[in-house]
Amino acid sequence: MTHLFVFCFALPLLLFASADRSGAAEPEARAVKYRLGEATVWAIADSLGDRQMNVFAGADPEALKRYAPSGASPSAIMVFAVQIAGSTILIDSGLGAVGGERASRLPAGLARAGIDPAKVELVLVTHMHGDHIGGLLRDGQRAFPNAVVKIGRIEGDFWLSDRSMAADPSRKANFELARQVAKAYAGALEYFEFGDEPAPGFLAVDAIGHTPGHTAFLLESGGERLFFIGDLLHAAALQFPRPDINASYDMIPEMAAAARRRLLERAVRERLPVAGMHLPFAGVGRVEDAGEGGFAYRPWSD
Repeated sequence: MTHLFVFCFALPLLLFASADRSGAAEPEARAVKYRLGEATVWAIADSLGDRQMNVFAGADPEALKRYAPSGASPSAIMVFAVQIAGSTILIDSGLGAVGGERASRLPAGLARAGIDPAKVELVLVTHMHGDHIGGLLRDGQRAFPNAVVKIGRIEGDFWLSDRSMAADPSRKANFELARQVAKAYAGALEYFEFGDEPAPGFLAVDAIGHTPGHTAFLLESGGERLFFIGDLLHAAALQFPRPDINASYDMIPEMAAAARRRLLERAVRERLPVAGMHLPFAGVGRVEDAGEGGFAYRPWSD
């Protein structure tokens, strides 16, 4: 089978990092390398774990039974690092937890990829939920001291708005985290609009629905393309065949479902491989039309 990628590294590497402050060993690195034209793409797990179906409350019970009979779907929190034209760019930063069962594997994954956090020049943010911006901070300080952080204008305006926070107190912790990130990266926080090129080779694509300014990024290098689809899906086993089903995390449900279908149809039509932040590790695969309004996902290992 012919692929757009040259698959360079098939098996996840294990790397035991130093102990955290609690004295427990940090999680091992999980990182996979791909070539995309003239770019190197690292798929790095921030954490691994199944997605429980209780986040799809109200979904068609027959669909849940058919596509996720165990009550869970393999998932992850993924971060992608792109090395291109001498620059290192991250797509999101994961949750960044320093302990517990979701303790971040990102520092070990970056080390496995030979990436010094101080050498990361740019972080592109798909959206400002905590499991995408939490890793920007370490002990309240910049985890990537020399990086510029770029966020969609609509997304930033929402999460940094006092009016938005007052209107949605249930998300207070996330609003406060967004402010902590903005404060830590003061002078290094920039905004883009949909249709902009926030970095050479990257196009910002409207994926509004999961959040008010949710962004996908289309990367092109050497005539090859990769579609970073952010949180378009949270449970691959369920939402590829049933793209109409939203997770409770989707803040504007009707728009989230419409964006999911629109961007998955584009991936099929243009034969774009996709990289998703909650697809099963290593988060990269192909989308196919499965008929009857559904899609099929083929992980890169297939």
